[in-house]
Amino acid sequence: MRQPQSVQTGSEGEAAVKHAFVKLGWGAAAAPEFDVGTDLFLLVRDQRLFDSGRMLGAQIKTGKAFFKEPKKDSTGQTVGWWFRDNDDEHTAYWINHVLPHILVLHDPETGTSHWVGLTADTVVSTGAGVKILVPSGNTIDEDHRDALMAFAASHHRTSPWEGSAWTGAVSISTSAMLRHALLVPRLVVPRRRAEPQSLLSRRKPPPWSSKVASTNWRPIRT
Repeated sequence: MRQPQSVQTGSEGEAAVKHAFVKLGWGAAAAPEFDVGTDLFLLVRDQRLFDSGRMLGAQIKTGKAFFKEPKKDSTGQTVGWWFRDNDDEHTAYWINHVLPHILVLHDPETGTSHWVGLTADTVVSTGAGVKILVPSGNTIDEDHRDALMAFAASHHRTSPWEGSAWTGAVSISTSAMLRHALLVPRLVVPRRRAEPQSLLSRRKPPPWSSKVASTNWRPIRT
């Protein structure tokens, strides 16, 4: 039996990225048995190895196939590479996950891993899916520890319920927008309700009220 080359390449990339985070002193746990879009769960630690109490999820893509669409600046220098998600299913999973997620492109020839924080702002709709720019300058090393920690911290948010509008859904995938557009108005449409007085007038008196009214109450003499 021969293992597919794609599986071998993916395993090499995951091992390399895990090693890069371990060198930073972070905890890194693989999720091969339950992977539905997250390859590594990362425990965020500072230079003194103090745990921050925060976690990151990482999705890793390995191989030259993920570096075939570079973005260049006006001087011809590569500033990053486009990653495409044709049905935006995985992207919606990452940006709506309870944990912040990063996308990592690993180059097996150079041994370098490039990353980007996944948020609604980093996702660009193409009309037939989405694409995400992974900057060439974002590498997993000591120079970018602060940037990785800042992303892990900035992702934390609460869903405010006060006020007239709920903003808990900070990001909605392109494929779900039409469904939301049709569903939400039906849920929030106002209904006409009867006036409180008319509701009270239609209420039937309790069955014991007539008996109480007809009873002659007399004080007890001692």
